[in-house]
Amino acid sequence: MLNRDIPIRFLPSSLAHVAGIVAAAGSLLVGGSAVISMRRAHTSPNPRTPTRALVETGMFRYTRNPLYLSLLGLYTGIAVYANDLWRILLIPLLVVLVEGWVVKPEEAYLEQSFGDAYMSYKRRVRRWI
Repeated sequence: MLNRDIPIRFLPSSLAHVAGIVAAAGSLLVGGSAVISMRRAHTSPNPRTPTRALVETGMFRYTRNPLYLSLLGLYTGIAVYANDLWRILLIPLLVVLVEGWVVKPEEAYLEQSFGDAYMSYKRRVRRWI
């Protein structure tokens, strides 16, 4: 609603479109790679299904949350493409909400499910990047 009433453009339109497409495409590559790694480990990327394996390959070598990172990158790409500063300013709030409501509960579940193996993984790989 803020963008409708008080639009704040922060890039020339052509640059916003190119940068937005690059960010969105990059985030889709990260997410796609993570899904492939999960499928190869015979576990589902669906957070509502039980995790069958601790995935430490592919993008999971660099971040414990490549799927959420990918979604955040996709959101960022769309916001940049739309050249909407208000959406960009919401990113820190989105990170805090996802981390508190989704990531931390998932980490507790993985600690309970995989014990020392997950704790070792947590020490080696950062939560985000």
